[in-house]
Amino acid sequence: MIVQSDADFTKALSVLDASDSWTVDVETNGLDAFGKNQLCGIGIALDSTNADVFYFPFRHQRGINLVPQQLDLLIDMMSSRRELLGYNIKFDLRFLAREGLNLDKKELIDVMVLVRMTAHTTVRELGLTKTIARLFSMEDASYDIETKKILKENKWSKDYSQAPPDILGKYCELDAYWTLQIYKKCYKVIEESGQAV
Repeated sequence: MIVQSDADFTKALSVLDASDSWTVDVETNGLDAFGKNQLCGIGIALDSTNADVFYFPFRHQRGINLVPQQLDLLIDMMSSRRELLGYNIKFDLRFLAREGLNLDKKELIDVMVLVRMTAHTTVRELGLTKTIARLFSMEDASYDIETKKILKENKWSKDYSQAPPDILGKYCELDAYWTLQIYKKCYKVIEESGQAV
């Protein structure tokens, strides 16, 4: 669900508050979290019966954004979660911390590390798209290639905030969704091989 109204925001937070573990992904207008760049949206996936996935747009140059106070509320709720998962999560955490995310007493799981722990030693490509294609299917990973083509065609690929939420939001939701699916698949292998602590 791309969250763009007050009613959708209230509903999304109600669903999110029921889970203590969130899979997160951020979209940004660049790579420098401690300089001029900032996040333009946050994607969150839950391991729930409904496979709940949300995208919260905040700083898109086109389309409808939520207001800064709603970003504060979302960050406050995220700060109270026990566990956050992400793919190369240190990138996301830099931007989220800049928005006020409190990382104290939080379990942080980088799913990319689990991929490295379970992949064959010959596997060199650990990017999300290649990992989805390897563990699931190329068709499942095709959203990444298709969205990046749209971003490039519209000259939005260097600044994702130029893309409207209806395009970038679906992409971010799928990043969060597949990160969670990869985590579940890899963690099962880790448990079965006796690597879990």
